[in-house]
Amino acid sequence: MLSPADNELLCRVEGDAPMGQMLRDSFWVPAVRGARLERDGAPMRLRFFGEDFVAFRSTDGRVGFFDEACPHRRASLALGRNEGNGVRCIFHGWKIDVSGKVVEMPNEHRDPERMCAKVKVNHYPVREAAGMVWVYLGSRAEPPPMQDFEFMNLPEGHVRILSVDVPCNWVTSVEASLDDAHVGILHAAFMDILKQRRPVEDIAGPPAYEVDLQPYGFQATVLRALPEGRSIASSTHFAMPWFGFVSTGSPDAPGFTRRALHVAIPIDDYNYRQVFFSYDVHSPISKMFGCVEEYDQDNFAPPLGGPETYWGQDRELMKQGHFSGFPMNLTSEDTAIQMSQGAIPDRTHEALCSSDKAIGFMRQILIQAARDHQAGKVPLGASGDVDWGRIRSRMTFVEPGENWRDNLAAAPNLRVPAVALT
Repeated sequence: MLSPADNELLCRVEGDAPMGQMLRDSFWVPAVRGARLERDGAPMRLRFFGEDFVAFRSTDGRVGFFDEACPHRRASLALGRNEGNGVRCIFHGWKIDVSGKVVEMPNEHRDPERMCAKVKVNHYPVREAAGMVWVYLGSRAEPPPMQDFEFMNLPEGHVRILSVDVPCNWVTSVEASLDDAHVGILHAAFMDILKQRRPVEDIAGPPAYEVDLQPYGFQATVLRALPEGRSIASSTHFAMPWFGFVSTGSPDAPGFTRRALHVAIPIDDYNYRQVFFSYDVHSPISKMFGCVEEYDQDNFAPPLGGPETYWGQDRELMKQGHFSGFPMNLTSEDTAIQMSQGAIPDRTHEALCSSDKAIGFMRQILIQAARDHQAGKVPLGASGDVDWGRIRSRMTFVEPGENWRDNLAAAPNLRVPAVALT
């Protein structure tokens, strides 16, 4: 369990909260699918860390990312006209080009050029990779290197993205991505469907965790006993500050090369944006892992209700044999559980067990990173010398007498000396 002070430090991201400052200053944010921003199309409102922004794609294809409020009288630039490589406020016609400079001021008659040059517009560096627009929202004059994950360099069609906004704190979602113990229980109905399609090992048994700290976060290896003395080892990776890489393969299906990661981006203290990346290093993919039905790519598995409706749970479906009563997909089950834990769970009253080992490490690492940033130190994962492209979750069988570390040694993420937590 955490103390009240540590739980606040871990979860709060708005204003001058240390965690929010560390996240903004040290890491790039996957903000929006690039396809949602059309050339000269409508600007899009976005919210992160309790602040409001607007993004648009200019006439020449570049992306602008500004504070939402027009610097003149604070009208929303999301209402603006996107034209001629800039966005024009419809209130008084001020136009801001894609680089963040005020270039037209129709209501200034004395010296518009001088006035345009004096106005400061908060605009933010952006880059596009893996179908996403990434933005740096921090205060550093020179942004840190953007994490260069394996999926960012694949051909078009090899990456699929889903997202959904969820009304609870972002840390709850990061915890879920590291909680292998719930998969065979909460997602039992989906696992039954999956077993009908391809070989999948029984993961209902209790997992044993081994955690190896890494320069990017840690690798959490889950070990489960199987019949006849052998076991199965599956690695999950927590990559700073909000990435959870999970295995979607099976040792019996070596040709199944689909991989996945979960990202939880803080919208504010009480809401987060869940982004799922599904990718295949060898082949194009057409459907997201974990989907049973069709979906809205930008509002995947929206919350089905609150406590007054038991978060949309279908008890009649449960009577018919469905385990959880949330039939849409994996995320609808996760979303309901996370919302039921509260907007910010009270972690001072938890009764943790051995399967929560990875979650405990994640909390320690994030809290330490916030404290390091406060002290003027470089947080874990923000030094710029991490080889992010080597992170890849794997799954393998371990026969009696074999060492699971040796069996996972073929994974591209090479082990390095442990990083000490202070």
